[in-house]
Amino acid sequence: MYFLVDFENVRSGGLQGVDYLEKSDYLTIFFSDSARKCENRYLEEIEKSCCNFDTCKLQHVGKNGLDFYIATRVGEFYGAGHKDRIAIISKDKGYKAVRDYWNVRLPSNHRIIISPSIERSLIASNDNSDRVSRLKNKLAGGDIDVFQAGYEERVKLQEHLRQILGETDFANRMPEIQDLMETGKTPKIIYLNSLHRFGKKQGLELYNRIKPVLYQKIMQV
Repeated sequence: MYFLVDFENVRSGGLQGVDYLEKSDYLTIFFSDSARKCENRYLEEIEKSCCNFDTCKLQHVGKNGLDFYIATRVGEFYGAGHKDRIAIISKDKGYKAVRDYWNVRLPSNHRIIISPSIERSLIASNDNSDRVSRLKNKLAGGDIDVFQAGYEERVKLQEHLRQILGETDFANRMPEIQDLMETGKTPKIIYLNSLHRFGKKQGLELYNRIKPVLYQKIMQV
């Protein structure tokens, strides 16, 4: 996809979801002297993504200047033969005219998206890709009671691991070990994953240390 960010309109909030960008994506930030500061966390994610990135700065202050820049870039992009879907990141309703113009010239699954953030534009794309599925899951509502119960269980598990592994060579890998225990559906799977991840000797030692916690959890179910 190609994301055209009207930064003067959405500021850093429009870049929410930038951590879902991929190498094949294009991203252009349109900005001006009055809107040139961006939160570093988003800039760091852009760099990590290795997407096709560039910026376009407004040369002369004027009403709707960046709007015209973005509309021009859309035509430039499609005129160069690109087929990627475009998302205009803005809250400005004026871009509907750009969308209306291109909607009759593009296939239905490539029509322009207008959205206030990158993550919302990805959701609106209705793409069946893995990143959209992950994003939908992230933004889906969750039951607070269920979350609290799970959170308390994770805290208890962390405390158990600190007691069991705090003085061992495994101490600096506790988050990895906790993930191994939480994702393994049965003690057998956790045992096999321990051997695979830590090697036969260390994996067996680790499993023997955490085995009492595993079976204690089974008895509580």
